[in-house]
Amino acid sequence: MTNNDANLIAKRRATKNRTLFWASMIATVFQVGWLTLEMFGFQAVLFEMTAIYLLILVTYAIHNRLIKWRNGVYRVRKGEFFVYFFWAFTFFIYTLYIFDLIIKIPDQLSVTFSGVTVIFFGSEIIKLVGKLLQEK
Repeated sequence: MTNNDANLIAKRRATKNRTLFWASMIATVFQVGWLTLEMFGFQAVLFEMTAIYLLILVTYAIHNRLIKWRNGVYRVRKGEFFVYFFWAFTFFIYTLYIFDLIIKIPDQLSVTFSGVTVIFFGSEIIKLVGKLLQEK
């Protein structure tokens, strides 16, 4: 494989990763928006929408991790901001509920929170394993 071929493959991977990042961002905004609307009496978030959202996030996390393993680059990832944002959103919702500022917590909030957390910690474990394997 020539150097140009390797560069072309790296550019394609970067483009895929960027596309998955933006898909994850749009899905996060959509999921959070729908959860917020549900608190104000709109239709409940469907389980299928939560499953699709988590599938997009896990696809982005796996793709991102594979790129990091190939390149050996371990630094703060943009994808972690999805997790931090969703954790802060969940904390905010439960705080509003505790102070009786909202009547109902969306049914899919705990499922989404759990899924995002599992994806995050799974990615962190894989990151640690990758570092340990590279050190050998």
